[in-house]
Amino acid sequence: MYFNMSIPGFEGVEIHKLEKVGDRIALYVMMPRKEHKCPVCGNLTSKVHDY
Repeated sequence: MYFNMSIPGFEGVEIHKLEKVGDRIALYVMMPRKEHKCPVCGNLTSKVHDY
């Protein structure tokens, strides 16, 4: 389930689940991956591939 809402400080965050837990609301969020240049090999990657 996806929601379309604006929460200050959470711009660009994807909300994947929202549920009521007692007297609170739990948000399950995920940051979208962005490609960055690897400082070692110079290739574009969206995950750590070398240490």
